[in-house]
Amino acid sequence: SMVITKESDNKHSVVDSKNQNQNQNTCMNMGNTSTKTTRQLEPMIDNEDWAGINRLLQHHYHTATGNTKKILQFLSSKDLLLELLMKKDDEEAKKLFLMLVILGGKKFVTQNLKFEELHLPGYKKQGTLLHFACGLNVSKDLLSKLIDVGGRDLVVKKDQDGWNSLHYACEYNVPSDIVSKLVNVGGRDFLFEKDDENGCNSLHWACIHDASIDVISELVSVGGRDLVMATDKDGWNSLRFAIYNELSVEVALVDLLTQHGGAEILTQMDNDGKIPLQSFIAKNLIDEDGDDLYEEIDYTTLIDNTSLLISRGIALQVGGEYEIGGLFSSTSDQEVKYKIYENWDRIVLPALEKIMTLSDGQHLPIIQAVIINKAPPRIIKATVNRFAESINTTDSLGQLPIDVAVQHKLLLDNGMQEIVEAFLSSEEPSTVLRVCINNGLQWENGMRAVVEGVGTNDIERQDEATGLYPLMAAGICQDSQTYDFDSVFHLIKKSPQLVRR
Repeated sequence: SMVITKESDNKHSVVDSKNQNQNQNTCMNMGNTSTKTTRQLEPMIDNEDWAGINRLLQHHYHTATGNTKKILQFLSSKDLLLELLMKKDDEEAKKLFLMLVILGGKKFVTQNLKFEELHLPGYKKQGTLLHFACGLNVSKDLLSKLIDVGGRDLVVKKDQDGWNSLHYACEYNVPSDIVSKLVNVGGRDFLFEKDDENGCNSLHWACIHDASIDVISELVSVGGRDLVMATDKDGWNSLRFAIYNELSVEVALVDLLTQHGGAEILTQMDNDGKIPLQSFIAKNLIDEDGDDLYEEIDYTTLIDNTSLLISRGIALQVGGEYEIGGLFSSTSDQEVKYKIYENWDRIVLPALEKIMTLSDGQHLPIIQAVIINKAPPRIIKATVNRFAESINTTDSLGQLPIDVAVQHKLLLDNGMQEIVEAFLSSEEPSTVLRVCINNGLQWENGMRAVVEGVGTNDIERQDEATGLYPLMAAGICQDSQTYDFDSVFHLIKKSPQLVRR
């Protein structure tokens, strides 16, 4: 028995020794094969023989040589994945990339890679294949396959600056169905994730980079009002980002954002106390000499965007009729107002002119608004001259610009003269005389021009409602602060016979 056991032990020892030698030989052969294979791959990579690499990879995979993993590691170390993505129009490169993704699996595609300027212009950072693929806006099937293989771990993974795949997708305007897939995999909270530097979420990034309305609609449909109203570290909301680049803003985009954000998105102040409209208008566009700071400024776009924001503010009744859609927001500080007035002639007046041509803007009390908001004389004069046809427009209280001007004691040199002259040229002289007298307009503050601008017949005409002559109406003015003997005197002087009557 002992002999048998000893012989058996020796037999097993021999077998184990033989197996060990075979395993060592196999490992050596695999190592040799691996080295041989990598030597084969080097010239293929140099010559961009993607089809050849693909065949070699599939051969080792299907014949189970055990070298597939080493080949994948080798190809990954050569930055081949990034290079293949850059060849996005090469079908063979695309096939090889898909094969590498499929064989490499989740761990393979979620690894961090280093982007260089030559890979993605403007970027030099660590990120994933999905970040890079979105940055290059490669074909939908490549992006979809990466998402399928990497799953949520890949989708929500951030680069070194805190950007996730949705940030990249929104910046580089990938198709909306891919955005939808990213959102479905990442979840609703994924939409609200902010980058490290600016605190921007996916919608901010989409708006500032002029993403398609389809992409933005996809984000808003999931994130809703919360996403639309979310702000970055400077207090900017999505509407503020939409108008940031001074590009032409789509009406559909503003309508989408205001549909979900309502009047609040138009009045939400940033950290500097500005609402989106004001931050857009109050830009430094001219120097101290009044010259353009920038050689090429597309004022047409600035005007169109300003008009769009004001009109939406009017439609949503932002701030009441005298704020003109938020233009004269009561929260504005003096510096903001100064900047707006600085760009009044170049941007605001042309924008208001566009609005006035619309049905909703035809009854806009713009002249009353500049007076009530105590705009500088230059602004009042420019507005009256630009919108002389509005001199007969009444506000919701039935007040004409001349009524408001007198109530606010607007001086002749501060815009009253322009108002009186515009009123005289647009209305029956007798009506102008009656309105100005009833308002107690002072002789030296505009009544002189009125009296000198009307005829004797107008002065001798009785008011149909009261039966009073202008002289009588001026003499019984109830407001002691506006009562003016000069006006009575000159009315008598122009028609002495009225005294006898």
